[in-house]
Amino acid sequence: MMAIILYISVGVVHSQAQWSVDFTIKTPSFTPAGSSFFLTGESKSLCQWKVKCHSLKEIAPHIYRVVLNFPETIKKVKFKVTRGEWSSESTNSFGAAHSNFEVEKTKRNQRVIVNIANWKDLPNLGRSDNIRIIKDFYSKELGYSKDLHIYLPSDYLKYPNRKYPVIYMHDGHNLFNPHFSSFGKVWSVDRAMGRFENTQQAIIVGMSSDLKLRYDEYDYFRTGREYARFVVNTVKPFIDKSFRTKIDRENTSLMGSSMGALISLTMLWDYPHIFSKAAGLSIPAFIHQGSIFRFLKNRASAPKDIAFYMDHGGFGIDAKYERHVKKLQRVLVLKKGLKKTQLKYFVFPLAGHNEIDWARRVSTPLRFLLAK
Repeated sequence: MMAIILYISVGVVHSQAQWSVDFTIKTPSFTPAGSSFFLTGESKSLCQWKVKCHSLKEIAPHIYRVVLNFPETIKKVKFKVTRGEWSSESTNSFGAAHSNFEVEKTKRNQRVIVNIANWKDLPNLGRSDNIRIIKDFYSKELGYSKDLHIYLPSDYLKYPNRKYPVIYMHDGHNLFNPHFSSFGKVWSVDRAMGRFENTQQAIIVGMSSDLKLRYDEYDYFRTGREYARFVVNTVKPFIDKSFRTKIDRENTSLMGSSMGALISLTMLWDYPHIFSKAAGLSIPAFIHQGSIFRFLKNRASAPKDIAFYMDHGGFGIDAKYERHVKKLQRVLVLKKGLKKTQLKYFVFPLAGHNEIDWARRVSTPLRFLLAK
């Protein structure tokens, strides 16, 4: 009997002498199909840097997971993520291999989420021959200049008589090349469009923003009206004159994230003869004392034949958005008469408020905007 008690006691001590980590790895949507993903690290539990140590299991599109136990004696875990070779380890947006990721023991069950921007064996982000930059494009409406970041479809030069739809995007410097972005991260819209080769192609026009000015430019109660007039009266005529565009409203749309999501909705509402659709990612309906609700209160019913896409994540600050976005949904449908078929609302539970997470799902709003 004493031996049995001793065995159980040792078992209890052994189970308590471990702590666990839930590793959640978010991979780029442009990762080659059929890829496998592995976690390795410096401890014995992580195979001491053996490249194919723990295989990750898919739990959602482009999101993988493994749960591992570590001895109490290990207080910090260092690890890396690869696709099975050191030549295909994860990198940041600039193409540099990550230094060791780390998770330090603070409690018995922990979770770490890693956001992968690119892989070492793939081309650097923003290195596309399809991207044009027009520097210092002057806005008489705002009284200062912006850069235009323009993506042309890969077959643009191949078919000189073909015309294309246009999507106007805010925070344009954050779309393609991390060297221009505010936080060293990008939406990788060019790569997303590259995956649409056999479907609908489009010209993407991104208007750059300044962190000190964007909160005013993207709010109609500040300088949002002037910014909207800049896009409609200055940028669009220039783009239509300079590139082969389909100029009608059915082929002209808007997209932005965060504050850029709000200005997309307000511009769609006030310029339905110019834009037929808009998309707003991580839409912060509460911001500026709920200015979007004041805007809608002062507007008539929903314009005919418009459509709006909105979403948010469930991680970080995006996790606080749901109540306000559902209120916006009710206002749009119940008070402003937007038909449910005209409004798409998605929640991405593991997504945060950053360009890499927007890049991971940007194909969804792009398909919405380009659908016939």
